[in-house]
Amino acid sequence: MGLYQAECQRLIVEGWKSLSMQDQETTEDKQVNRSWIWVVFLLLVVVILLVLAAVLPAGEPFDSNTWKQAQAGQDEVSIETRFQMAESLVASGLLIGMARSEVIALVGNDPGSGYFKGSLAYELGPQRNSYFAIDSDWLVIQFDGDDRVVEVRIRSD
Repeated sequence: MGLYQAECQRLIVEGWKSLSMQDQETTEDKQVNRSWIWVVFLLLVVVILLVLAAVLPAGEPFDSNTWKQAQAGQDEVSIETRFQMAESLVASGLLIGMARSEVIALVGNDPGSGYFKGSLAYELGPQRNSYFAIDSDWLVIQFDGDDRVVEVRIRSD
């Protein structure tokens, strides 16, 4: 009976050790699963933010009176407001198909920079996508042969 009892105790101890090892593996597996859940969650947040950035209108909505009052180069607030309005104007496609006279009534006269031939061009301020802002950003409105807007974009000179 002593040998049988010792064998039973050995089996019980080994069984417990085996169960403890399974519990440790399960805990490690849970930690790995939690890590993956966080990674997937963060990826979803990034995707949602990118979609919102693409869908929501850029910056300040275009307002003709504010645009005309916020002359390029006056102050930082005016430059920023004008740039955001230009982004909004480009994104909305509002000007596409308009006659030159309608555009001038909406955004004012072209200050006559001469940089962009056959187009209306409005200075927005120092170039934004450069470490050395030696150029300026412009709202450039291009027309077809019938004097209708075919393209509106922000360009650097």
